[in-house]
Amino acid sequence: MGMKSALISTFTLCRVSNVPPHDKLAIALSKAEFSPCLATQLGPVYGWAPALHEEADELVHYQDGCLLICLQSEKKSCPSSYLKAAEKRELAAMKEKGLEITKEAKSAVKDRVNTEAAKSAFPVSSRTLVWIDTKANLMLVGSTNEKVVKKVLDMFGVAAPSASVSFLSADERQVSNLMTEWIQYDRLPMTMSFDESNESCFRSRTGFCPQAKFKHESLRSEAVKNVLQDQEKKAVMLPLLWEEKIAFRINDKLQISAIKFDVDTKEQESDLGSTSNKTGAEADPRGPSKALLMSAANYVIFTGMMKMFLPDLIKALGSVVTEESAQERYAEQARKEAEKKSGKGKSGGAAEPAPGPATAD
Repeated sequence: MGMKSALISTFTLCRVSNVPPHDKLAIALSKAEFSPCLATQLGPVYGWAPALHEEADELVHYQDGCLLICLQSEKKSCPSSYLKAAEKRELAAMKEKGLEITKEAKSAVKDRVNTEAAKSAFPVSSRTLVWIDTKANLMLVGSTNEKVVKKVLDMFGVAAPSASVSFLSADERQVSNLMTEWIQYDRLPMTMSFDESNESCFRSRTGFCPQAKFKHESLRSEAVKNVLQDQEKKAVMLPLLWEEKIAFRINDKLQISAIKFDVDTKEQESDLGSTSNKTGAEADPRGPSKALLMSAANYVIFTGMMKMFLPDLIKALGSVVTEESAQERYAEQARKEAEKKSGKGKSGGAAEPAPGPATAD
C-alpha cells in the first residue's frame, strides 16, 4: 500500500444543480470542442476535450451519476518583451517613412507581429478536470487559480445554461479560527486526523510576524502551543488525513490541495497488465491501451473516495461554510472592474472641470 496522487489533486468545491443529462451535455460540449492553435495564432484557445484520456472519444465520462469533463487550453510561449520590442521596431520604421501612426495602424502592427511570432513559438497545453456528482449536487473544479476556475465555469455555463453553480466559501478568519480550535481543543472530527508528516502553517492575523511552519512534529507539542498561545498565531494551512485513506491539505481560503489516496498500486497495475497483455483469440488490437485503462481505474477510485470523503469534509466545515452564487460573484467583480476603469478614464482624460479638488481613485 502507498499514497498515490489522486485523479484531481487540487480543487475548488462548488454546489451545482440542474445539470443536463450526460448525453445532452456531451452534445453541448461538442459545440466548443478543443482545437489547437492555428499556425499563425498565439492563443490562448480553449475547448472541451476527452476527460478520461486523450485516446478516449467521449467528452463526458459518465458512471453511477457522476460526470468527468475536461477543459483544455493551449497557448504558444512567446515572451511579451519580445513582442513589445518587435512592435516598437515596426512603429519606428513607419515613423521614419513618414507614415501616420494611427490607432488602426498600431493594431495592425500588433496583429502582424503576433502572427509572425506564432509561426515559430512553442505551444503549451494544459487540462483542467471537472468532476460532478449529480446526485449530491457537488462539483469539483480541478484548480484553485481564480482565472482558471472562472474560465471553466463561464464555458460550462454556455454549454449548460440551465445549471446553477455556487461556491462553497467562507470568511478566511472564520476558517482559520476553526482550524486553530481543532488543535487547541481537540475538536477535529472523528473521521479525520492530523498528518504530521507534512507541513502545517501558522500566521498572525495582526502585525507582520513571520509565519511558523512545522513538519514531522506533533501539533500538540509545546512548540505549537507556544505559537498558538504566546505568539497568538492562527492555523492557516493544515495537512489532514481522512480515515487514513486520503491525505490532503486545507487552507483558510477553503482550497483543497495535495490530495493523495492510500491504494494498492501494485495490485492495480497487475490487474491492468493482465487485461492489456492478452494474447491469441483474447487479444483485441482495437482495444483500449494500458494508459486508458489506468485512467478509467483512477476515475473509479476517485469517484468512490470522493463520495465518502466530501460529506465528511463539508460537515467538518459546516459552521463556517456559506454558498455564494458564481454568477453573482463574477457580476460583482465585473462591476468593480468597470467602475475602476471608468474612474481611471475620467481622471486621465480632458473631462469637464470639476468645481472642487480632484480626489484620488
